[in-house]
Amino acid sequence: MFFIRGPVLLLLISWGFFLSCGYRFTEEVTFPEGLEKIYITIFANPTSETGIESIITDQFIAEFTRRTPGALVGRRADAEAILSGVISSLKIWTVSRRGEEIPNERRIWMTMDIKLTANHGKVVWRSGSLSGSEAYSIDRTNKLNTERNKQDAISAIAVKLAEKTYYRLTETF
Repeated sequence: MFFIRGPVLLLLISWGFFLSCGYRFTEEVTFPEGLEKIYITIFANPTSETGIESIITDQFIAEFTRRTPGALVGRRADAEAILSGVISSLKIWTVSRRGEEIPNERRIWMTMDIKLTANHGKVVWRSGSLSGSEAYSIDRTNKLNTERNKQDAISAIAVKLAEKTYYRLTETF
């Protein structure tokens, strides 16, 4: 009887080990309408915060490249669909202060609209408004540090929104 239980017990222990370490079998990811090759454009930025469109676009490219290697193409002409977005709003406000006049921490709230358009012009997927926020600290003695903190906060928001977009687009959430 011990010989039957031994292999079964070993199998259960190894199964539990794989589940506990986060190992999962990958499932095949599909984009809407069976599209396989996607090009990501530079996101439109009508806000007053210059340069954030590059940060956001880079994070989206990184997310899609990491999750589906080979799905992104480097030229628009090679794509079956174009992923584009617009930063529809960006708000920054103070969330904590030192005394009455000295800001200690600020929060950024960003909203984006994203769509996937097939080569024939049909919009095959639209995100609706995606939003995220992140706090960053103010360095009263060094404005460059404050600016770097703000850029890091924008990058953190972009990472979250890129991941959310990918999951919604592939319906793996």
